[in-house]
Amino acid sequence: MKFSVSDLAFGGFKANDLEQLPSELGIEIFYEFGNDIYWDKRLETVLAGRRISIHAPCVGVNLADPEDENYLEIFRKTLDFAKKCNADFIVLHTNEEW
Repeated sequence: MKFSVSDLAFGGFKANDLEQLPSELGIEIFYEFGNDIYWDKRLETVLAGRRISIHAPCVGVNLADPEDENYLEIFRKTLDFAKKCNADFIVLHTNEEW
């Protein structure tokens, strides 16, 4: 059985604590809560050699609303990052309105 830990519990100054987790644990990344510089650095350190899954943007996103296009650019970046780190899968919430 494979287990992963969400990076959401390791925000801010606790981010480096992910390095202390056993290497057999995967890490689920909430991509929308960092920028490209942050995630590129994470790939070099904490995420190196681990199984990765990506949690797609969810805050304020409603994929069922044809008028809501604000999330499209961050989704594109999220998918690009998932490809870059060879993510096992992507978690997608279709309606996580404010």
